[in-house]
Amino acid sequence: MKFSAILVIILFLYAFSASAFSAELKQRTGIIKEIRKDHIVLDNASGTQSHIGFVCDPEVCESTTEYRAGDEVLAIFGSAKRTDSAGRINKLISIRNCLDSDPECREVAEEAKKNKELREIELEKNMKLRLACRGRMYQDLKTDSRYIADTWVTRFRRLTIDRNVDLDGLDDNESAHQCVNTIFNDHTNAVIEICEKHGCGSGVGGGCAHIAGYSGTDALWVHATKQCSVD
Repeated sequence: MKFSAILVIILFLYAFSASAFSAELKQRTGIIKEIRKDHIVLDNASGTQSHIGFVCDPEVCESTTEYRAGDEVLAIFGSAKRTDSAGRINKLISIRNCLDSDPECREVAEEAKKNKELREIELEKNMKLRLACRGRMYQDLKTDSRYIADTWVTRFRRLTIDRNVDLDGLDDNESAHQCVNTIFNDHTNAVIEICEKHGCGSGVGGGCAHIAGYSGTDALWVHATKQCSVD
């Protein structure tokens, strides 16, 4: 391979590694609420508060002692491998005060504000889609005998229900135990099946299994205790 070709490859790899490194960097600006050598709390221009834990090289860690609550700063973070567990952690690369009419600080603050607005729009859009999906899902569940929906009676009973008392003696009654488990499993499976049918688990951590895990109603407990004769 010719020297010129090798040089081009080296320059390409250098440019790639440099761009990859810069892509990992995150800029944060705000007014310090609290700062330590491994943690900073910032009030952001977007109206939010950031709690950022980090590691840093000794000289950078030491420089954090120069800042106090109320200082407006620009902090740049990369990432580093955790030493105590798998994964990565923020690494503070540098921190400095924002000056009056500081263009870099203002640019970072405006970008953060714009990103927050975009996230809120996306969140609202996703929430509407999820609610619509849940609506279709529960319309189908109404016709599924395995699903036990709440009623106004069981909603009122939620104020006084004691599930431990309702299932008192269950461990000593194997057939009742199996009966209750069957009802609960049927209810859960119905939710999962209908959820998957409508795709309502998309974008939810744990998917339809997570939604089903929170689908237990007080009506389900009442129904199970009655059906399985648990007194």
